[in-house]
Amino acid sequence: MIRGGEPTFVIGVGSQRAGSTLLSVALDRASTVFVHPLKELHYFDSVHGVRDFGFLKGRAESLGQRHTPARAGGMNRLLRARRTSEPVQRTGRERRRDAIAVRTMARTLSLIEGCAVGGDLAAVPYREFFRPALRRNRVVCEISPEYMLLADSGVRHMREVTGPATRIILQTRERVSRLLSAYVLREIGWGRASSAEDVREEGLWRDLESGSQWWRSQVALSDYAGTVTRFAAHFEHVYVCEMEELVTGSERELADLADFLPARMDRDGFRSVLARRVNSFGERRFSRTLVKAVDRELSAALIRHAATPVSRPAPDSQPAPDSQPAPDRQPAPDSQPAAVEGGRRRMGEHAA
Repeated sequence: MIRGGEPTFVIGVGSQRAGSTLLSVALDRASTVFVHPLKELHYFDSVHGVRDFGFLKGRAESLGQRHTPARAGGMNRLLRARRTSEPVQRTGRERRRDAIAVRTMARTLSLIEGCAVGGDLAAVPYREFFRPALRRNRVVCEISPEYMLLADSGVRHMREVTGPATRIILQTRERVSRLLSAYVLREIGWGRASSAEDVREEGLWRDLESGSQWWRSQVALSDYAGTVTRFAAHFEHVYVCEMEELVTGSERELADLADFLPARMDRDGFRSVLARRVNSFGERRFSRTLVKAVDRELSAALIRHAATPVSRPAPDSQPAPDSQPAPDRQPAPDSQPAAVEGGRRRMGEHAA
């Protein structure tokens, strides 16, 4: 076990398509935070039924077939690809961290594969997924965007499991741009398009007209103020990170993030990572008519979302590999979010 007691968890809770992959790579490459090699662990959302456990189980089985302990070299290549798309000269520290990451990944996949149903996952202590890393790392991290969809009971459970020192990071992005990017991800994930340029607008028009499950989930993933309220009710340390400032390497953003993290952070190294494109599907320009319609409908939907508890709708007939299931039933957020670190960021701008 690490010296000095229990580990400190840094948990990214959302939002989807708001730079969470970029942040995880930057933390991994340019800080003393140990980032879980699976990145999106999906523990709490699977335990609380926000995401079907079958997704996590299938993902673990697929990764396990490709990256068994006997094929550790393949897993090392996976880890390096997660960090950067360019070859780099790795230091001794990075090689040691990679070795720990390989063991952590293998243990995680084994634990998930050993669960038959979501209830089995709940019986596995959260920290066990980080066990190989805890001997040498005081601060450990994972980022799962669907944690943003947890109801108050799920957030309270996270606090009980991870402790009072946990740092919560919510990443935001201009809401229409984020939703459009999520739509591109869905269409590519469903095989309806091979690239961003091939994505057609008709599917999103249908989502707007029908109020589909995917659309309702995207509304919840755009409710930044409500998310801050729920998490700040249980966690002392909640930080709001704007993607637009993060990707530019804003000195203010990096200084605030460095102050928030209970670990050392190399700002120059952070900027070097931020200069690379990570998890990008390219550009897709949508018609002005559609963009205005999305903005209008999303604004109205956020007002309704804040005023009315959300019930779980029936699942769509064709789930996407990375689509978002409907959120748990959630209480309406207070009109004023609790004060949080990073709260200077314009919460009202995103909250409709």
